[in-house]
Amino acid sequence: MNEINTLDQAELVLRRNNLVINELVEGKSLLDICGYSYTDKNWGTVVQRQVDKHSFLINEDYFVSHKNVGGGNNATRKIVEFTVDAANHVLLAAMTPEGKKARQEAIEDRKAKQTSEKGINLEKLYEKALFEFQTAM
Repeated sequence: MNEINTLDQAELVLRRNNLVINELVEGKSLLDICGYSYTDKNWGTVVQRQVDKHSFLINEDYFVSHKNVGGGNNATRKIVEFTVDAANHVLLAAMTPEGKKARQEAIEDRKAKQTSEKGINLEKLYEKALFEFQTAM
C-alpha cells in the first residue's frame, strides 16, 4: 500500500504561503487560507468552531496569548496560534474552494511523487539490466 502524505502536503501549502512562523500558524491566517468568512468581531467564534470540530487541546494543538496593542488604556489583542499539525487538519477538512484546492494540490503532489518514484525504479531496473548485459558479454 502506498503511503499517502496528505498532512505533509497540506503543510507544504502552509509553508509556501509563509504562514508557518516558529512552527505555529496564526488563527486568522489559517481562516484566510481555508476560505472561511469572518469579521473582526466573530473571528474568535469561527476559530473556536475549528477547535471544537477537531477536538483540539489548548497548549497542545493551539495556544492563546494576548499582545499589548499600546496606548494608555492597556488594550490587548487576543492571538490564537495553531501547531502545524493542527493547521494541516483544519486546512484539509475545509469544505471551501480553498480547502478543495489544498486537497487537489495534495493529490497532485502525491501523483507526482509516485510518478517520480516509478521513474527512479525504472532507471535502476535499466541500470541493472545494462550491467547484467555487459557482464554477460
